[in-house]
Amino acid sequence: MDIENMKAFVSVAELRSISAAAMKLNHLQSNMTAKIKKIEMYYNQELFIRNSKGVKLTKQGEKLYHQFKKILHLWEETENKMKKQDEKLRIGTMISVGGTEFSSALNKLYNTYADLAVTLKTGSTEYIENQVLLGQIDVAYTIGSLNNKKIRYKEVGVE
Repeated sequence: MDIENMKAFVSVAELRSISAAAMKLNHLQSNMTAKIKKIEMYYNQELFIRNSKGVKLTKQGEKLYHQFKKILHLWEETENKMKKQDEKLRIGTMISVGGTEFSSALNKLYNTYADLAVTLKTGSTEYIENQVLLGQIDVAYTIGSLNNKKIRYKEVGVE
C-alpha cells in the first residue's frame, strides 16, 4: 500500500465522488478508479457503494478511511519535519472585490512573513467555493450564498 493510493482513497471518501477526487489530485478518472479497485482487492472487501450520484463508504470503508487519515496525518507531519516546506497561502475572492481590498492585509503578511508566497485567485462565488472544495484555495472571501454544507463559513460582515 502506498501513500498515493491512500490519498486517492481519502479524497474519494471525502468528496464522495471519484471524478471530483481525480480532478483534485490531477489524475484521470480511470486511474483513480484503478487505485480504488486496487485497494479493494488488497483488502478483499468492497469499500465503497457506487451509485449514479457518486460513492458512499461501506462500514469497512469507514474503518479504513479513519486509519488512512491517521497515516496521512503522520506522513505529512514527517514530511514537514524532514523537508523545508515552502510557506504559501492561496486566497480566493470574487472578481468585484479583487486585490485592492486586500492590499493592506497582504502588505502586513509580507512584512511579517517575508518568505510567504501568496496567490490570489478571483472568480465568481461558485468558482471560488469549488476551488476551496478541490483544495486549490486555502481561504476565501466571497459575497453571496453560504449554503454549501461541505464548506465551513465564517461571516465577517454584512453587505
